[in-house]
Amino acid sequence: MKAIYVIKIVVCLGVIFWDFTVCYGQYVVVEGEIEHEYYRLDPGVEELMDGYDVTFYWLDLEVSNLSNYLSGNVLIEARVKEDLLDTIVFQLTSVKTIDSIFLNHQKHPFVHENHLLTLIPDDPLAANSSFTVRVFYEGGTSGLFYTGVHNKRSGAWGNRVTWTFSQPFYAYKWFPCKQTGRDKADSAYIYLTVNASLKAVSNGVLTEITDLENGNLRYEWKTWHPVMYDMIVFAVSDYLEYDYPVYLEGIDDSLDVDHFIYSSEYLEAYQLKLDSIELLVQYFSSLFGPYPYWPEKYGYAIVPGVPCTVEQNTLVTMPESLDFFA
Repeated sequence: MKAIYVIKIVVCLGVIFWDFTVCYGQYVVVEGEIEHEYYRLDPGVEELMDGYDVTFYWLDLEVSNLSNYLSGNVLIEARVKEDLLDTIVFQLTSVKTIDSIFLNHQKHPFVHENHLLTLIPDDPLAANSSFTVRVFYEGGTSGLFYTGVHNKRSGAWGNRVTWTFSQPFYAYKWFPCKQTGRDKADSAYIYLTVNASLKAVSNGVLTEITDLENGNLRYEWKTWHPVMYDMIVFAVSDYLEYDYPVYLEGIDDSLDVDHFIYSSEYLEAYQLKLDSIELLVQYFSSLFGPYPYWPEKYGYAIVPGVPCTVEQNTLVTMPESLDFFA
């Protein structure tokens, strides 16, 4: 019986990969012909951004399940490379409104145009030195599909969801970042403030839920594994959390498999398929070694209106219909 399940899982993953590749390719075409926003850096800007390495992102945002509007701040820690750094450039869509920016904890002037955020330090930053930039901003987003942040109500289940889709070059549409595959942050914190009726899920481990005593909760997620800019993700809805432990060879403790789903009725409809993820994780761990992000979770968040899964570190956004499972 397990062998049959394994075959089904492998076939299913092949279908998921094919589905993702097809829909991804189609939307790139749509992006190029209709939106004209398939955003790539000017080589000169890319050279400026190569002057530093990002080591840490800390997102502290207020979000809801009613729109793609968000507000808050993002702290970026970085290290200068071998040469002096006289210009700091990050990417952030010009649709966002910036309230203020702090360089090394001091308010600092900036230029925000053409989706670029530029700061000129009073004195060039020394080689191998560290610096921080904190950006306070707010706003919605723009575009057809590649909007960075999506908001939609499920036609089948009624839940309204806000979630992010940043791959490959669209993280800049919702938070300031350095979009290059040559640089991974060593870790990231993602704090999400939402109405107390909602749950907010992101990368890594949920370390705290803070009651702000104003009808809102702050979900404090942290990941200590290297993470690309486009692998940072969140999803917000009135989720039901369904989780269970999975035991893997080579790991002393269990791995938490965590599903964020719509309701108990959804669980009743798809529980057997959700439970089969245990076999998937065990099988691939037997082939390639233990789950690389342990002890952080292996998570899924159900989202509406998408035809394919999107994989991010410790959290996969999944189509609401699981009928593609064998």
